[in-house]
Amino acid sequence: MAQKIKRVTLIKTGQTFDELSARRGCFERWFAAGFAGRVEDWEVVHAHQGAPLPPVTAPEAVVVTGSPVSVYERLPWSEATAAWLAQLLEREIPVLGICYGHQLIAHALGGEVSRSPRGREVGAVEIKGEDDPLFEGLGPQFSVWQSHIDEVSVAPAGARIIARNEHSAVQAMAIGDHCRTVQWHPEFDGEIGRHYIKARAQLIDEERGEGAAARLEASQPSDLPSGAQILANFARAWLGAPQ
Repeated sequence: MAQKIKRVTLIKTGQTFDELSARRGCFERWFAAGFAGRVEDWEVVHAHQGAPLPPVTAPEAVVVTGSPVSVYERLPWSEATAAWLAQLLEREIPVLGICYGHQLIAHALGGEVSRSPRGREVGAVEIKGEDDPLFEGLGPQFSVWQSHIDEVSVAPAGARIIARNEHSAVQAMAIGDHCRTVQWHPEFDGEIGRHYIKARAQLIDEERGEGAAARLEASQPSDLPSGAQILANFARAWLGAPQ
């Protein structure tokens, strides 16, 4: 069992849509809800707004969020965060990277991130997971909430790929015993997942044909159990939280 961690540092690399934020809050609220009862305190760092990153010796554990921008834009705040993450990971503290966080960690360690040749992956999507504590209780195949058009095209040296599907060969990575990254969004629930389809409906229709977004939204499940299970697994195995 991991040593009990009381405080998690959330590195925000972006924010959600204004309309959704007004109703449901932003990423920090979704993660706080997902880890409810398992994390005592959160430190939120608005890295995308240029907020200073804490000393690499300070965090007990880190979660890196998603973002609407792309890692390969090499934005100054993003490059600074990547350099910080590379140093932080050397300390082998628990780290969970989500979507952009997954890609940024890959970039920080020498991997490559690019626009997916298969286009946008959005909504409830099935992936195949390897045997890993992060996926305990989920079985070899499970559905997750996705919303991305970029992907890790080359995993960094030393990373073990622990999930994949036909869309992306690197859906999740294990980096040592301390770091896990996923391309999808375990912090989403059904309402949030469907909002991302609605918010990007015009783009989806342009990419897939008229009416594609409406058909996709109508096909979505009310919710998925995988996100809550993954966050609970990370809290138990890496943060020392009780079952």
